[in-house]
Amino acid sequence: MLEACLSGIAVCPYLWLNGRRADTNWVVARTFAFLTQTFVGVEVIVEQDDYVKNLNKPAVLVGNHQSTLDLCWLGRTFPHRSVILAKESLKYTPFLGWFMVMADNIFVRRGNKDSIREMFKEATKTVHEKNLSVFFFPEGTRSVNPEKPSMLPFKKGAFLFAVLAQIPIVPMVAMDQHNVFSFRHRRFPGGKLRTKVLPPIETEGKTEDDIPELMETCRAKMLEALEEISPERVDYGSKSKKE
Repeated sequence: MLEACLSGIAVCPYLWLNGRRADTNWVVARTFAFLTQTFVGVEVIVEQDDYVKNLNKPAVLVGNHQSTLDLCWLGRTFPHRSVILAKESLKYTPFLGWFMVMADNIFVRRGNKDSIREMFKEATKTVHEKNLSVFFFPEGTRSVNPEKPSMLPFKKGAFLFAVLAQIPIVPMVAMDQHNVFSFRHRRFPGGKLRTKVLPPIETEGKTEDDIPELMETCRAKMLEALEEISPERVDYGSKSKKE
């Protein structure tokens, strides 16, 4: 991760001079994907990536959150002109924070519901002015189920942002990572990491009253895709299973 951040800092001046500052995250994402496939042995296979390759307008991108390995599949799916909405305290993290500031990512302060709504409204103006897409992990934290592929309940933020901005939501789903990386079992065999981009969910004409339905619809579609693309779990406790 450090190498990817440093590469982002290094290319920033070149991208700025060529009017491509908004592509800094894309460059770093692709660099990280290349490094992990080359040196870590994780090959990301993306299905239906036309939904992000052909993005020509702002969108809210959402993905399931399992582990640090999420950076591998994000490296392959992160589209041009995309940023991350992050808590303001990350600004001051060495290397990562410096890179995030230079890459034009959007920072918000923690606050109550009303203050967050106002910060989101300001951020939506930036998104439209600069034609940016914004990435969220709607679960808010990592979801690790010891029994089966799953996702935590979604938080409201990504959907509030999409409705305030009146931009589509593009769900992205990575398969259950147990067979590729299991922190619980201290196993990292590597292998293929299957990821699927789902059709956009439109929010035009939607209001904040529609957010619960949007959350439910999006989570149901992502959970269905997660179960579809996830392989049967390897039993790391069984000697008969090949690691």
